[in-house]
Order: sequence, then C-alpha cells, then structure tokens
Amino acid sequence: MIISQNAAGAGNRIKSWIVAMRLSEIVDDMDVRVWWPRTYDVAPIPGTKRRSGNSYVRFSELFKNDCEIDYCLPVTGSPEKNYAFQHDKNIHTYGRARFLIFPEDGLPSDFIKNPSSQYQKIDHQYNRIPKNIRENYVRQFQKIKFQDVILEKVENFPLFSKNTVSVQIRTFCNSRNPRRYNNFNLNNFINAMNEYEINHDFFVCSDNEQIISQLKTLYGDRILTFEKSVPVDIDSKDALIDAMVEILLLSKNNDMILTEESTYSELAWWFGDAQASVKKIGTQTWG
Repeated sequence: MIISQNAAGAGNRIKSWIVAMRLSEIVDDMDVRVWWPRTYDVAPIPGTKRRSGNSYVRFSELFKNDCEIDYCLPVTGSPEKNYAFQHDKNIHTYGRARFLIFPEDGLPSDFIKNPSSQYQKIDHQYNRIPKNIRENYVRQFQKIKFQDVILEKVENFPLFSKNTVSVQIRTFCNSRNPRRYNNFNLNNFINAMNEYEINHDFFVCSDNEQIISQLKTLYGDRILTFEKSVPVDIDSKDALIDAMVEILLLSKNNDMILTEESTYSELAWWFGDAQASVKKIGTQTWG
C-alpha cells in the first residue's frame, strides 16, 4: 500500500495523490490510498474566518475514487530511495507536493539549475518537461474522477472560443510567507495579457476578487469568469467545489498565463493533458 498524506490545501493534496499513483507503478504496483484530513492549518483568505474543528471539505465531496483512508502514519527518518517513506516492506507513504522523477525517466542532469535537489525537478516546468514524463503523469491525472456536481457545472459553462486564454492569478493573499504576497504585481499579468490581439478573451480565476474587478474595468467583456456559488474561501465545501470547477475550466484552453509558484496553476495545466502553451508570471526562478 502507498498512502498519500498531505495536510495542506486541496491542490497540494491532489499533487501528492498523483505522485502516489505514479509510485504505485514503480513499487510493485501497490494499492493507493489517500488520507484527506478535515483540518487545515493555513491563514484564511482576507475577509473570511477560519472554521473551527473538522470543517475542511470531505474527499468524497470532490471525488468519486474509492481510495480514502481514515488514518495517516508517522513520518520519521530519511526518505527511502529518495522518493518516499517506507514503514515496512508493504507500506510506503508520500506527502510532498512535489513531482518525483525516477531513473527510468531519463531526465537530463542539467534540466534545472539545481540538479542535486531530489525534489522540484519538473515542478512548474510545463512545456519544458520531456514528453515521456508528461505522458506518464498525464495518465495518473486521468485516473482522478470528479463528482458529478463538479462535472455538471463544467459542462454547463458556455464553450470557450479558440481565442480564449486561461489566466490564473494567485496573489498569495492568505500566505504565511509575506514575501510571496508582497512581491505580487498585477501589472506583470496585464503585460502578458496585452501581448494578445484584441480578438482574444481571457478566462480569469483568482484568490482575490478585487483583482478580477480591476481586470474587468480594463478589458470589459473580454474577461470571462465562473460565477461562484459562495465567496472565495479555502475550506468550505461549496468554495472547494467551485475551485475544482475553475481548475477544470482553466484546463480547457490552449494558451495559459499562470502564476509561477502556484500548485493550483500547475494542476490546471496537467488536467488539460499537459498540452497548453504556458506563460509563467512570478518572482521565483525555477530553472
């Protein structure tokens, strides 16, 4: 058994789950299970309050996959074989929101500027990732089955044109790391959007509703958005359902402007079968 046990936000949990599925193909084709805690220790979105107790969205409220487990295992010691914690010969755990690379992948040693790192080898690298690695991880993403309430909202959204660009703007307004929020600059996204001709429109998602309002003032009806059922939040059921709808809608377009350090941005690209052309906007240099 391989247990994915990440206690951060939904995006990080999904990414850890994806890697666990990849690990299952490497380590004796083991069964994959997901620990999805109902608690979430992170700063709330400004204007909202942290819900008390076990209030985070349930795994089964987002996904049909029958793989949830109600416990996690303690993680101690050093990662075995540079990829996961091994508790005995039959149980492994993985909890990082980092894609793993294996010798079989044949990734060039100079693919990133820090090739000695055992993590972050292909994270946020998008179109640079070799085709064989992309195809393998895409296969894992295709195993995720969303609940019908999510799929129906996606299907009922108006079709995008061939000139629609997906834009995901993460301001990190709820980050415990002030550097991320302080370094956010909307003008970087606006400059990237201005590179497109007037016949292009933009499907925009953000963790900050004021950002979307500013863009609508600038671009008018060229800004397309999903009408959320509840205000932006990070741990309510309805807010997380809306977030999954938006991530699938983002994945449908061939061009994307994405926040460089955002796992949510990254997953939107993968759910689109890792095909879209990406412009990264951010402050972190990934390679």
